[in-house]
Amino acid sequence: MARKKDSGGGGGYNWMDTYGDLVTLLLCFFVLLFAMSSIDAAKFQELAASFSGAIMPIARPIDPGPANLKDVVQPPDEAAGNPGFTPKPTPIVEATDQPSFTPSRTPSPEDLQREAVDVQFNRLYSELLQYVATHDMESYVGVGKNGNQITLTFTDSVFFDLGKAELKPESVEVIEGMIPFFEAYQDIIETIRVEGHTDNLPIHTSTFKNNRWLSYFRAGNVLEYIQANSVIAPEKLAADGRGEYQPVDTNETPEGRARNRRVEFVIIETLDATVRANPATFQGVTTPGPSPRPMSIGNVPTPETTAPPTAATTPKGE
Repeated sequence: MARKKDSGGGGGYNWMDTYGDLVTLLLCFFVLLFAMSSIDAAKFQELAASFSGAIMPIARPIDPGPANLKDVVQPPDEAAGNPGFTPKPTPIVEATDQPSFTPSRTPSPEDLQREAVDVQFNRLYSELLQYVATHDMESYVGVGKNGNQITLTFTDSVFFDLGKAELKPESVEVIEGMIPFFEAYQDIIETIRVEGHTDNLPIHTSTFKNNRWLSYFRAGNVLEYIQANSVIAPEKLAADGRGEYQPVDTNETPEGRARNRRVEFVIIETLDATVRANPATFQGVTTPGPSPRPMSIGNVPTPETTAPPTAATTPKGE
């Protein structure tokens, strides 16, 4: 007997398994969409924090709000005719209660005192600027500030004649004008250093064998006059001769060499908060400028071995 040929139908209903799986997946998909569209903001934040570790505060999501203007502004008759009508609140972004910054530490008494000293040091700088401007001294005096250092730069001709280290009589008035500032603020001053500078033209006399010697004597004579005519603590005063080795301009032109020949008062602010009195009580020098006080000594001479240059030893530089 011949065997019937297999038609290959295979039951006929296997496709329903695949169809059922597809419908189930679509149902789950739309359920997720619905759940995400009505998610609770607080629960969403907690869920996000659990994934991210909640290190930084997370802003709550913004409600996307209504799709059109009609949903925002309901007509009066619609609101009146609908007992269950509830106006929609304006969406806002709410931050978490966790602070987003770390409060700075409370300043210590040393910090407050340091700040008070800085204020007074800046005030000294401002008063020196005002004094120089009021007395029309800008042509031969420069005032600069760099951090905790104020520098007064004088052209050498203000204090000295060419090749000499003795103070000129008219230079006394300039020094006398600076002394009251140094005295008024000496409690916040660590050091007042007088520096002598020259150009690079060689000098060799019976008095000064080189430019560094000349700059040393000049700085020392200025310092000695300040110490003898002020109440500034001697330990705060210092002198240094830099010679030709710290120029501020070229030595190739007469103008540049004139700028390099200078005397500088370098005022350094104290960094030790324990040596100061009460900086808040300082008044500074508020007058337009003190009158020169009578000199108690004449021009400060160089040592006995120093003599004015003779014609045979006239210096070639300064």
